[in-house]
Amino acid sequence: MVSDLGLVENVSFISPLSQDKVYDKMIASDLLLLPSIEEGIANVCIEAMFCKLPVISTNCGGMEELIIHKETGFIIPIRNEHAMANELIEFYRLSKSRIETIVQNARVKVENQHSIDKMVNGIEEMFRNEDYEASMAQFNTELIDTTEKTSDQELEDYLSDLGISGFTDDN
Repeated sequence: MVSDLGLVENVSFISPLSQDKVYDKMIASDLLLLPSIEEGIANVCIEAMFCKLPVISTNCGGMEELIIHKETGFIIPIRNEHAMANELIEFYRLSKSRIETIVQNARVKVENQHSIDKMVNGIEEMFRNEDYEASMAQFNTELIDTTEKTSDQELEDYLSDLGISGFTDDN
């Protein structure tokens, strides 16, 4: 397809790389484009922002929590190739100083909101949250009620639907 579209000089596909080599590629790049249809907060964007690589992303879920349009990166609508093309053109028309301001804002945001300490503290807070404890208690009550009324296969199917596996009694 790359050849059919005349993009051989502009697009390359590479084999899997180590994390260090991925960071080297990021640092050597001009821009990260994330054209996803559905994502949470994409780790690749956090990593790019930490490396001071500008990011253009679709508003594919959680990305608007990470990127403030034209302050820490750029947000475009999903499934809109015209908006994507226009944002790319607009990005390449920005001054170097404006890009530097955006990537510096992005780096600060990532350092403040997505550091390991911040994420660990957030998870710890979630487990201390009364709503979380109440929802887990309700889940456990429903699970116990379900296990008392179902066969082993039904229980295994129920747990599988929840994304839980590996709970078979092979003793």
